[in-house]
Amino acid sequence: QVVCSDGGLGYADAAPYDRIILTVGARDIMPAWHEQLKPGGRLLLPLSIRDTQLSVAFEKVGDHLTSLSARAAGFMLLRGAFGESGIHTQPGPDPGLYL
Repeated sequence: QVVCSDGGLGYADAAPYDRIILTVGARDIMPAWHEQLKPGGRLLLPLSIRDTQLSVAFEKVGDHLTSLSARAAGFMLLRGAFGESGIHTQPGPDPGLYL
């Protein structure tokens, strides 16, 4: 089955899941991902915190997520309803040069 939709909403029709794996960076953990994860399930995502991105593995324990590991990573950021727009980084002092 192929579902084309905004991943920030998860996919409730087939929940709950043993694993949810994101292949795109996110600045937050969407409520749907937590809600659609089975107890003891794992959530793996590239989590952006300020200017750093970590690939973090979480386990759902009761009503919260516990971090199991975190490693440096680099993924493009989430797009769509939960993505960010208009973020520009100026790499140097030259005006008009943005990434």
